Amino acid sequence: MLTRGYEDALIIVNKKLWETIASEVINGSFIDKNIRDTSRFLVGGAKEIGIDSQGRFVIPQTLFEHANLKKEVVFIGLINWVEVWDKEKWEERVEYLKKNSDQIAQEISNMNKKSDG
Repeated sequence: MLTRGYEDALIIVNKKLWETIASEVINGSFIDKNIRDTSRFLVGGAKEIGIDSQGRFVIPQTLFEHANLKKEVVFIGLINWVEVWDKEKWEERVEYLKKNSDQIAQEISNMNKKSDG
């Protein structure tokens, strides 16, 4: 499955993980605005993709535009999913991560402490 991702990327997940993600979103209360918005963003833009004999697939125009893909793309493997980025956007993101990695790690650590306590 291919769908919109965050930070102007696309996300590729296998069917099993997609079913888990969709179930989590769909089983939430439709009264909750955040759940509705997440459903629209992730589920509403999702497309099942087929891969040809050479390992290629076509990115639908709406997703192509979401990620603002230009000349070159980059595939980033992240354990359970793959992100598709415009190469220039990815390079900008890498610079952001280099500058902010310590702060991001600290925020995650603080969140984990709150959920444990």
